[in-house]
Amino acid sequence: MIEVDERPSDTGEAAAPREDTTPRWRRRPPLLPTLVAVVAVLAVLTGVLAVAAASADRRADDEAQVLAMARQTALNLTSTDPANANAGFAHLQEAATGRFAADLSAQAESFVRVIQSAGVNSTGTVSEAGIQRLDGDHAEVVVVVDATVKNIRTPDGEPRQWRMHMDLQRQSDAQWLVSGLDFVA
Repeated sequence: MIEVDERPSDTGEAAAPREDTTPRWRRRPPLLPTLVAVVAVLAVLTGVLAVAAASADRRADDEAQVLAMARQTALNLTSTDPANANAGFAHLQEAATGRFAADLSAQAESFVRVIQSAGVNSTGTVSEAGIQRLDGDHAEVVVVVDATVKNIRTPDGEPRQWRMHMDLQRQSDAQWLVSGLDFVA
């Protein structure tokens, strides 16, 4: 940095510029603008991290709710007994919407009648469940259920395994319901 001595010289000529002898590394940038810039950058980074953390928490909550609903629906479908067939079917209907709700309504009488007349007693356990896709208000889940099925013809029970593909839809009250269910090989 060059400084100019503005005092007149004894000869009446303008003073010659004088060079600053302070080493370059010792010169400080203006403190206030630097602090303002640092605070602004930190505020922006804090905001970005807060939004990212909230989004991750929301996604984790959605994943947990989707898996819980899919698991419970699979259990409700594979855990039956003749004495509680109507109640079991009612639980299935509570978790249903869309195509799945329509399919259940169409099969309501036959579902309960078959369980009661054949003496179907089944206890299912979910061995695996995973989310294939979760986008906004729609999810796809695959659930694997192991069950022991007893009925009039097999009173000792027979082990079974089912794989179900479920479509789930978030409702306006933020609850996830099953909108489609297919058994897959």
